[in-house]
Amino acid sequence: MEDDQSVEENKALVRRIYGLCNPGEIASTYQFYAPGCIFHSLNGDSSVEQVREFDSKVMAAFPDISYTLEDMIAEGDKVAWRTRFTATHQAEFLGVAPTGKKIEMSYLAMVKIVDGKGVEYWTSVDVSRLMRQLGTSRPTGAEMK
Repeated sequence: MEDDQSVEENKALVRRIYGLCNPGEIASTYQFYAPGCIFHSLNGDSSVEQVREFDSKVMAAFPDISYTLEDMIAEGDKVAWRTRFTATHQAEFLGVAPTGKKIEMSYLAMVKIVDGKGVEYWTSVDVSRLMRQLGTSRPTGAEMK
């Protein structure tokens, strides 16, 4: 029974984080990650601080971003989910001047949670699809860091 409870608590934590994923409240999401949390992506590993810097660029470029949790599964200390987001490109992002274009993207993610904090996070985002929606084929993987 305790395992079922911790799985539900972990899922609730992910829902709380996404409830705060908007330009006005995203800074409060970082409290849910352990200081040494490692974020793994197709472009390599990042620290919480590096993710915070990248997120600030995303929020500046797409100030109306809106996230929807589509699916979520959990087992043990890990929660995996699929998220869809929509936004309007209103400021420079990864070298692309504002286009005013609406974008829609989905991504997959998973987090390992220990003592109520994310300690390891994996994500897979199709950045090339995003760039195509903005009308360019950029960026390179190095520009994502």
